[in-house]
Amino acid sequence: MKRIFFITALLLLLSACVTTHKVNYLQEPGKGIPAYEQAAPPDDYRLQVGDKINVYLYSLDKEANSFFNRSSSSSTGGESVSESSSYIIYADSCVHYPVLGDVKVAGKTAREAALVFKEKLFGSVIKEDFNIRITLVNDYCYVVGETNSRQVALPNRQTTIFQVLSSEPGDYADRGHVKVFRQLGGGATVMKEFDLRSKDLLHSEFYYVQPNDVIYVRSFKGQFFKIGAFTTMLSTILSVISFGTFIYGISTRF
Repeated sequence: MKRIFFITALLLLLSACVTTHKVNYLQEPGKGIPAYEQAAPPDDYRLQVGDKINVYLYSLDKEANSFFNRSSSSSTGGESVSESSSYIIYADSCVHYPVLGDVKVAGKTAREAALVFKEKLFGSVIKEDFNIRITLVNDYCYVVGETNSRQVALPNRQTTIFQVLSSEPGDYADRGHVKVFRQLGGGATVMKEFDLRSKDLLHSEFYYVQPNDVIYVRSFKGQFFKIGAFTTMLSTILSVISFGTFIYGISTRF
């Protein structure tokens, strides 16, 4: 009976182990760690249908600034200033802008879109020199993790996967099979899987995160054997074995 108990406990303990090979970052490729080809530096993000943008006009004409800049100093109804003053890119790739009407911006970077606005406004609408700045409202990605799901703001175009996952994954997250769902132009979505443990990740196409990315970090298949669950189960097994031993001892006396 004791031999069965020790074998069972040993098997459970081994299945509860998470080795450094499974969780350490920046490991050299090989022995189950994949190698990735060096990718070109990421291009500037190109606006897509469904994105929300802010269009800011800067000029010496205060009336023009007031008319075209829809943002205000306060928010209403709990809606942020950025959201309340934004323009959505519709299915026809355009935003509806005052005076100009439909302006096609999908497929362009923020700088390229700003030039489109400036060309359309200068001379015919605004006579003086001015500047246009465009920012992306939905400048964030989503992380579906071991314990929860969350939205992560992207402070710049050089935000890395390690920065996004700084508080995720947990001890029992499968770093070797992280999936990224990335939107492409035309409404298509591509899913790619990569390994956080590989040192080659630093120069791969997966290193920099893009707006609207959905990052899925699954748990190890043996997640059930967390320390808490393992100790509870082990306690239950000990109780059952003790009770069985007690019954067996009584039965052998008679």
